[in-house]
Amino acid sequence: MSDACGLENHVDESGIHGQKSLKLGRPPQYISVNPRKDNTMQTTKSAPATNNNDLKEAFALWEKKGAKGVYYSGKTSDPEPVNIVGFITTEKKNEKQPDLRVYVSTDKDAEKIELAALWKQESKAGKTYYSGYSNEKEKLIAFINGDTKDGKYPSIRVYFKQDTK
Repeated sequence: MSDACGLENHVDESGIHGQKSLKLGRPPQYISVNPRKDNTMQTTKSAPATNNNDLKEAFALWEKKGAKGVYYSGKTSDPEPVNIVGFITTEKKNEKQPDLRVYVSTDKDAEKIELAALWKQESKAGKTYYSGYSNEKEKLIAFINGDTKDGKYPSIRVYFKQDTK
């Protein structure tokens, strides 16, 4: 059962009721506009072609500066976007602790709903990126944008590979 934000109540393996999760990966629809010979436009909605190697955008984050330091804000890439906020872990207690945690943006007094946990990685070419999991156990990969054009473009884009099973 989903609420207005697209959050779902579910029972986990331990039988605990009432946890909330946000499902990523609702397939987007593309709208194409085709001009006709009589100068009118025909619009059609269609689902994108599926390719097993395609990554789907889960969400994008913009860097912000607050009183307590740098944080990220953004929205999911769903047809009904959900506001999200991300925080860098400044003092890791162990290596298993994520470097970046992303939450559904709620009131300060509300229960925090974690959307994703990401760990900083370095490619063979020396580029920094993040990898991790959503709260639905989807594998995520995040790429850092070095040129945001003064906030016009997101600082981090996060993608997942949709299950084809």
